[in-house]
Amino acid sequence: MDTTLSCENIKLYSTFKPLEVSVDILNVGDADGIIIWIRKYNPFDELVLVIDGGKNSKGAEKIVDTLNEQILPFTGFLNTDNLIVKRKNRPDYVICSHPDRENIIGLFNILENFKDTPLVLKTNDLVFSYNPMVDQTIFRLNFPESLIHLIEFKMFHSNIISINDENLITKLKDFDIEILGPTDEYYNQIYPKFSTLESYFSTLLNETIDCRLHLTGNDPNPFNKTSIILMLNIGNEKYLFPGDADVEAIKNIPNYYKKLQNVRFVKLPNRGSRNNLNKEIIDLLNPDIVVISATESLNHPNENIIQLFNLKKTKIFSTHEIGNIRLFKNMNDRKTGCYYEQKI
Repeated sequence: MDTTLSCENIKLYSTFKPLEVSVDILNVGDADGIIIWIRKYNPFDELVLVIDGGKNSKGAEKIVDTLNEQILPFTGFLNTDNLIVKRKNRPDYVICSHPDRENIIGLFNILENFKDTPLVLKTNDLVFSYNPMVDQTIFRLNFPESLIHLIEFKMFHSNIISINDENLITKLKDFDIEILGPTDEYYNQIYPKFSTLESYFSTLLNETIDCRLHLTGNDPNPFNKTSIILMLNIGNEKYLFPGDADVEAIKNIPNYYKKLQNVRFVKLPNRGSRNNLNKEIIDLLNPDIVVISATESLNHPNENIIQLFNLKKTKIFSTHEIGNIRLFKNMNDRKTGCYYEQKI
């Protein structure tokens, strides 16, 4: 692919040039740090999307460096006057799939570097409209760290939008990205609409503690269950980014059986945990490629989950084994020596 296409080139190729896609799954430990870059030519446009920020500043720094050194400088094109047009200086959106520690901490560092970037959340309307000028001491004494961070975002970053934002939905659809979940109905089933902020956080706290007391991890916590689930469609191929959604959350996707049948790629939820997938869902997905973001431990990725994919001859890639992973389609100039690269 020529990164110096002129306006004439773009017009000439716009009728047949395919969508170009690059997906980076960065080695940020037991956390997620994903960058999706999509380029299209009818007319020329690009989307740079960050999903989650890792659980510490080290992971976030890796995401920022990748954006600044390997993605943003290569956006845009040269026009007939040899001037760069439409080069980006920040991602279009940063999405927090769910406010667990391993996804939310690094977002502070990312948004500090790209201050104008919209942060996308799926939150209860009561929390979303909450004025954080209220004294924070109560929350610091009683609530999990990730909840405190969710509140702090309202103080730290003013450009926060809901996953239901119409402009966001339209923009993602323009690049063949579909928001599959969570639906408002399912979200409100997990987090009912409360009359007060206190009742909301009280219930959320109890549910979160209850989940974490199960040391064997019988159930994902409410954060995981309400993860934002995205699907990228490239022609007839489907690429699934489910956050840390579990089987129940996946089955609450409208028309899930048809939507998720025979996908091309899955970023495995929750480091390949046994609590997020089962044989029924794996058989339904039947992916060619799965990627795991994890540091190897006794529990992650789960051996039984891996074996189910091995029986299907699915290609399995994990950051704990090979480091940063880059998947690319029709974007041949993405090659670099510091990534494991897989053409999709």
